[in-house]
Amino acid sequence: MVLDFNIKVRPHGYVYSDFGFYPSKYTEIEVTPPQDTIAKLEADIADLEIMSNQLAQAKQQNQQQTLESKIEFGVQELEQIAERINYLAAQLEIEMHNFKTVAVEVNKNYHQQQLNSNNPENNLKPNRWIPLNIWDIHFSSIPTIIKRGTKFIIVEKIVNLFKY
Repeated sequence: MVLDFNIKVRPHGYVYSDFGFYPSKYTEIEVTPPQDTIAKLEADIADLEIMSNQLAQAKQQNQQQTLESKIEFGVQELEQIAERINYLAAQLEIEMHNFKTVAVEVNKNYHQQQLNSNNPENNLKPNRWIPLNIWDIHFSSIPTIIKRGTKFIIVEKIVNLFKY
């Protein structure tokens, strides 16, 4: 069989191709009965279905492995972040206790200053006057991350600033 391939240019620059197969003197033409051809096509279709199923199964396994890898990497990243948050929370708790210690001392001095300025010359009634505080607590909690099984849970840890 001979392959004939021609590229032709038409007016106005349009290019098109013309190719075809033409029997040569060396070409043997084999004639098979339609039943054999149909049987071969059916066998080819069955083979293609098997290959298609195998390909789909391999694709599904690949997707599953990809998901498992992403989950494993994500869990490792979550563990690292949780560890960092818990470390920072511990540091914050220490700083909150330091703040309280300094605030208590400063508050004593602040009260003394107010009491010293509350003398008879200011015309204030001592029974009704209460010194102001320089600090107050509205809440004292920090975030902490715990892990139960495969679940990460952000919880609130109460910091007792008055515990010695």
